[in-house]
Order: sequence, then structure tokens, then C-alpha cells
Amino acid sequence: MTEAIIYKPSKSANQSGLKTKPWVLEFTGKNTSQEPTTQQLHLCFDSLEDATAYAHLHKIKFEVLTHNQKKIKPNSYSDNFR
Repeated sequence: MTEAIIYKPSKSANQSGLKTKPWVLEFTGKNTSQEPTTQQLHLCFDSLEDATAYAHLHKIKFEVLTHNQKKIKPNSYSDNFR
């Protein structure tokens, strides 16, 4: 059985804003058939639910890696002078 990880890549240092990248399902290479093709495969999904549904449908063992989202506190222009 093939194993994979599902994660959301972090933004690069040059990227600003709140737009985030899609969820990625990446094979770890710990499969029984030892096919080198699956190690080169990265599948992108719009949501975590889509990625996990795909893994369940194709009987892929997976682990979801989550990271802490940065919380943005909205402030007004006048807050800069307090």
C-alpha cells in the first residue's frame, strides 16, 4: 500500500498577502511496489477534504501535516500613532 502526506505549502519569503497555495498530496516513497514514479508525483487539491477523499478512494495511507496560520489583527491608520 502506498503512503503519502497531505500538507499546505507555506508562502515564500517574497510573497505577501493572504492568498495561499492549494493542498498537496505527496507520496513518501514508502510503498510496497517501490515504483519510482510515485515519488515524483504531487497532486494538488483546492481543499483538505478533497485531498483526503482522494486518498480514501484510492486506499492510500496518509498523514495530514498542519501548520499554525498567522492571525492578522486588523487595525486602523490611527493605531500607528498610539
